Amino acid sequence: MKKTLIYLDGGNDCLYSANRTQKEINEIKKAAKESAHIGFLSGYHYWNNETETVIVLCREKPSVFEIEQRRKNGLRAAKWYYL
Repeated sequence: MKKTLIYLDGGNDCLYSANRTQKEINEIKKAAKESAHIGFLSGYHYWNNETETVIVLCREKPSVFEIEQRRKNGLRAAKWYYL
């Protein structure tokens, strides 16, 4: 199981930083949808020679430019998904 980092509000607040099952991640996404988040960016990055999954919950869809900037800044394979 990989470490999963989950951020709220476009990356401003780190909500979780732990090994999570897919069921736990789905519950977090469901709660985010109920609190006005419309989607998320999903990707990964390397830290201490390990791959970490990164999920950034957003209240509005980021622009293509912003997604590209996040990719350049280390969020590899960043892709937008609606909740």
